[in-house]
Amino acid sequence: MQMIKIEGVSCAEQKQFLEREIKDYLIRRFHEDVDSKIELRIETNEKALDSYSIQMEGPSGSITSNTFVGLLNGWYRYLEEMGVRFVRPGKDREVFLENVDLNKKMEVELSPAYFHRGVCIEGADSFENLKDFIDWLPKIGMNSFFIQFENPYSFFKRWYEHEFNPYAKNEPFSTEKAQEMSDRIDEEMKRRGIVHHHVGHGWTGEVLGYSSKYGWEKGLTLPQEKEPYVALRDGKRELFDGAPILTSLCFSNPEVQKIMVEKIVDYARPSRCRLFTCVAFGCPQ
Repeated sequence: MQMIKIEGVSCAEQKQFLEREIKDYLIRRFHEDVDSKIELRIETNEKALDSYSIQMEGPSGSITSNTFVGLLNGWYRYLEEMGVRFVRPGKDREVFLENVDLNKKMEVELSPAYFHRGVCIEGADSFENLKDFIDWLPKIGMNSFFIQFENPYSFFKRWYEHEFNPYAKNEPFSTEKAQEMSDRIDEEMKRRGIVHHHVGHGWTGEVLGYSSKYGWEKGLTLPQEKEPYVALRDGKRELFDGAPILTSLCFSNPEVQKIMVEKIVDYARPSRCRLFTCVAFGCPQ
């Protein structure tokens, strides 16, 4: 009989997700009729965020953390000690080792070495790729994911339109479909307590009136009234390589400073994600 007690988790969706994960892995690692009594709880303490404590003996015991994603990190770490290996994203890529003592006693106290432990989206991604990857992150001790731009349109577009694969037929895709997928990915992160890093590159284009949704779009021409907002380069104020995302702004212009701050604050106000800014051709600050 399984007895699962979860305390300190205020979000009902997260609580239900954690309970489903516990039940699923207890059956897969042990068996359907395993006798188990597990307590997982969030406790406020002075330790580093996502610290966790594991006190388990076989399929029974307790795991505590000061965050929800830390609780997940602790649960998956316990499963590793029980011989589960999260080799790659996707449950079909998980390995359950044999000849493991499933009744051993385990005591683990861990505080992560880094506050930010995550990955930035890159390349060409399908919705399923990204969903499986988000699910995999807390299993390997991670706590965050960075979606560049306002949504992952550029990365989804590469996949579904097969930009780099001449042997695959393009699939119907649109900005609306990208936003719908992006919203679903946001829910997957929320369900796991993943820290959501957002935007980064794109703020400069927003100041000039171009949406960050379209990533590295090129071949554009800067309207004359926007020229004072762009940094002077080789005696000219124009888009760098015709791409708003690569263009530096003229930050000595007080109007640029004002618009930039307003854009970021307006975007962040209803959001709980962590924002990054890239104000020139270079890395996020």
